[in-house]
Amino acid sequence: MQKFFTDKPKLFECNISVDGANLNETKARLILEFPNNRNFLFHGNIDSNGKCEVMIPALKELKEGEGNVLLEVIADSTFFESWNDKFKLETSKKIRVEVVSSDKPLIKEDKKTPQVSIITEEIKEDVIFNNFKKYITENRLNINTIIKNKQEFFSLLHNYKKTNNATKEDVVYIVEELKREVKSNR
Repeated sequence: MQKFFTDKPKLFECNISVDGANLNETKARLILEFPNNRNFLFHGNIDSNGKCEVMIPALKELKEGEGNVLLEVIADSTFFESWNDKFKLETSKKIRVEVVSSDKPLIKEDKKTPQVSIITEEIKEDVIFNNFKKYITENRLNINTIIKNKQEFFSLLHNYKKTNNATKEDVVYIVEELKREVKSNR
């Protein structure tokens, strides 16, 4: 069972091989099917080695639930439903409160503890994104240029990941922030 999140993006990865078709012209898309007939479709990128990556953003507008996930591959105008599984949509951050004694009042400072860790995580993520923007500038590029050239963008992102020891989550965050920035500049 696959897991997707309401509060953070996820990078779905798989390997695709297509016999008798040009891999560069092959397309992939991931579909989340919910029981209420509400479906979400996400386009993926396939590199020359057949590695497929589909970025699933944080699905904030949805409630936790379950459904079916499908990977569709389109090669030479032929449609394949190449993989399917169940999925669960949930929140990645969980808070649990255990009352030890009913005659003691709940301390207000305990409620603030998760907020501190979330703020710290946001600061870390801002630093990661700012470092990537600096990396782009050092390579004499700008965000609009790399967004228009996906191959150059993925190459730059791959090199950034290697040289800065970035995690998969860091890369996912960078892509989500780039989307937000491009959307806000329109």
